[in-house]
Amino acid sequence: MISVRQITSLICIFDASIMKIIYSRRFMLAINNLALQDQILKIMGYSLNYKLMFRISVLSIPCYLLVSNTLLNSEFLVVSSVDIPTAFRVFGNFSILVQMTNTILFVFLIINVGQRFKGLNFCILKLVNHEYTKLGMPISNKTPAEYMQMAAQVHARLCEIGKAINSVFYITLIVTTIGAFIFSTTMIFYIFTLAKYGFQNVGFSPVFLFFALLFIQIFTVLKIVLSCNWTSRQAAITSKILHSLSLSDMCVDDDSLSEMVRTFSMQILHHNFSFTAAGFFQIDSTLIQSFAGAVTTYLVILIQFDPKIA
Repeated sequence: MISVRQITSLICIFDASIMKIIYSRRFMLAINNLALQDQILKIMGYSLNYKLMFRISVLSIPCYLLVSNTLLNSEFLVVSSVDIPTAFRVFGNFSILVQMTNTILFVFLIINVGQRFKGLNFCILKLVNHEYTKLGMPISNKTPAEYMQMAAQVHARLCEIGKAINSVFYITLIVTTIGAFIFSTTMIFYIFTLAKYGFQNVGFSPVFLFFALLFIQIFTVLKIVLSCNWTSRQAAITSKILHSLSLSDMCVDDDSLSEMVRTFSMQILHHNFSFTAAGFFQIDSTLIQSFAGAVTTYLVILIQFDPKIA
């Protein structure tokens, strides 16, 4: 149990330090391109609420790390009788916290990409709803077709940024998901073992520890999957909006706009924007189903071959 946690955490520390240095140029280029898309979106009539995003980040990230650190160090309740140095009690789970911080950084960046997709969809919807003239003065000299071309360029850049960020975190995504699968299966098996003897006979501390560690692993996978799934969905919504626009009178009356919408739609199909763990598996809602199914399967096998539980 402990070895799996420590090994996955050490690999993620390697990814968070050495690999980030190796991919630093790609990483910084993606961040700079993301800032550039903000400027274009502002010209198109959409401005991100940076203050709100900052406040949410300042409140949520420290709270998450504090709760996670408290749950992680709850294992010292179980081994309180063992003479463990104070420094180890405080920093014993430091490597795991680094892993969690690395996954938080990935989730934060992916959600930011999704926010830009959402803003782009807002701008295109304005065009669909014939509110083009209300988008702002900076683009008043552009035709709807030219405006749609700007939107297509932003969408393409956002897809490239999302894939670039995804590639930088390949190792963390693979190790975190596999580690969470092994650890969750083990924890649930231990919980079944404790239930066999009765929770009241083993005490509160071991039960709390196993549930706390299980919660951390499951929540880590959930936050990765949900953020990737939401961002992918925002990118896919654009094609639905374009379909509505293609059926509107605006496209019927404007051949250049109709052609641009058709080109934009083909571009979205070509990009097929999604997140993967280096191509080994997709990171979307299906991963949660596969994860739960695999844990259940291996748990049934473990229970059947354990005479103490079966």
